[in-house]
Amino acid sequence: MSFSDFFSNQARKPSGIFGRFFMSHVFEKGNAELNAFVKEMLSIQDNEGVYHLPQRRLLCNRLN
Repeated sequence: MSFSDFFSNQARKPSGIFGRFFMSHVFEKGNAELNAFVKEMLSIQDNEGVYHLPQRRLLCNRLN
């Protein structure tokens, strides 16, 4: 497995020591500008927080 394959797999689903420590820093740094923008747009105060809710697919049956 090449490093780019390994890195892609870790970006998709971080695991192990590399995923826990290295990838968290990569994502934190890479998303800093977006996070600051969202914080500003939502008027979030320093004593408030935001919960990240993972996207989930909902299966719905339509009633005819």
